[in-house]
Amino acid sequence: MIRIFLMLLLTTIVGMFGFHLIEGWGYFDALYMAIITLTTVGYSELHPLSDQGRLFVMVYLVGGVGISLYGIARLGEIFLRTQFFSLLGRRRMEKDLKKLSNHFIICGFGRVGEHLLKELTDKNHPVMVIDRNPQVFKNLPSHYATLEGDATDDQILIRAGLERAKGLAVVFGNDAENLYVVLSARLLKKDLQIISRASQPESVSKLYKAGANRVVSPYSAGAAKIARILTYPGISEIFDWHYAGKDRMEMAEILINDESPYKNKTLSETDYQKKGVMIVAIRRSSGELIIPPDRETNISVGDALIALGKEEAVKELFC
Repeated sequence: MIRIFLMLLLTTIVGMFGFHLIEGWGYFDALYMAIITLTTVGYSELHPLSDQGRLFVMVYLVGGVGISLYGIARLGEIFLRTQFFSLLGRRRMEKDLKKLSNHFIICGFGRVGEHLLKELTDKNHPVMVIDRNPQVFKNLPSHYATLEGDATDDQILIRAGLERAKGLAVVFGNDAENLYVVLSARLLKKDLQIISRASQPESVSKLYKAGANRVVSPYSAGAAKIARILTYPGISEIFDWHYAGKDRMEMAEILINDESPYKNKTLSETDYQKKGVMIVAIRRSSGELIIPPDRETNISVGDALIALGKEEAVKELFC
């Protein structure tokens, strides 16, 4: 488009200087004559033309009008093609949105949302990101599922597949916005796992009342980690091992259902330890939390086992 505009501008300038040099007209009159010639408007000439001027007009009409028509046609083609591919892209995106299921939705793509997306995609979880500002997605690879829109709008949440989602993370920097999204999501899906960010301490209780399962304050969490490192520098290495490349540690929640080979067994009868995984806690279906569980603790249907181990070992449990 820039080349086309430059080409049209150059053609106009050539005509202006041609009339100025051949006929001796002022620049404004020469520019006016060049434009009405290029556009084939057909107004009367400002001044009588000499023979040399008429010859220039004939050449200029043939060349300049041809260039103008070509440029206008190319601009129209670019516009129509852009609209076509934009429409095609929207339809493809809508199809992809409808295929998403058992995914995580991130509302807000700031610094927290960006790191959260990386953590989830590194673990091969399907993720949908919602933000009203399309500029935040400009450096994001096209294979990521994104949705431009206001997450406080129920229709945007529905388009993002909230009813089929596994969990929702609301991480806007504005607590009022987080509160509204949490409330809307909870009303749309009663059993959805909702995690919300809170910037202000007084917002925590409000977010819980609105329906959040967990509320996390990045500032409090960061301060707690710094305090732990200062107080127990040796222990902090164990926590930092989580980020240690191929040997990174992973925690996972294993739900026990009727098809599970571990139902109605004790921990000592399972092969978790042989697989390099340690069960650090058991959450009963009643909500009771056992930390740490005894080796003779019985595993029942509906329990959730909290497992800790190397990333590859934990992944094998879900294969």
